Amino acid sequence: MSLNSILFLLACLMLFSCNGKKGVINSEPAIYSYSNDRVAESYSLQVVEQIASCGSLQLVNAGGRPFKVSAYLNKVLSSCPTYAEVVTDQLFFHDSEQNELKLFSITENKLQTLQAFPDENDDFSYVVRSSNEKHLLFATINQNNIPNPGRLYHFQKLDDVYVHHTKYDLPMNYTCGGRCVASDFEVDNSGEIKFMRNINIEERPGEWVVLPFVE
Repeated sequence: MSLNSILFLLACLMLFSCNGKKGVINSEPAIYSYSNDRVAESYSLQVVEQIASCGSLQLVNAGGRPFKVSAYLNKVLSSCPTYAEVVTDQLFFHDSEQNELKLFSITENKLQTLQAFPDENDDFSYVVRSSNEKHLLFATINQNNIPNPGRLYHFQKLDDVYVHHTKYDLPMNYTCGGRCVASDFEVDNSGEIKFMRNINIEERPGEWVVLPFVE
């Protein structure tokens, strides 16, 4: 069989069936494309305006270009949030009006409420993570709850979603200014928690306490 005949048969198999009917061609590309703003980018928060200790923020990509977010998220970031932090492609922030900790997945464009704090006297502090990012720990301080003003919330990542694991009412360290902020607490890769007892209490002041992880 000549070369031309072989090439003709190959073309026939690729484009036409042997009975002369046109074959099925998959028009869908094998490569999936996403918004260029959400691929292989690093994100950060940029201060747009600073008034005293209050900062108006915006989310920017690695090139410093503003990243378009919803009207709600733009309002929260521009209204001097009590807490906001970007970790890789996730934005953690505290909505002070609703008194809720939220998580915005930048790549998936999804917003999740991690924890609502129904008591208006609960002052949210900040989030700490294990180095493998499988455990989250955050705290509130409520001075009406002496001798245990601190409340620790432990979240665990399961199937790429952070879910509530447990919470503890504890005599935590904290400082107060415009609001009260907890300090001296951490979580490791196994989920084990450590916190320092309040330095101003009579019983074991300043002692570090270990809370083992329990499935």
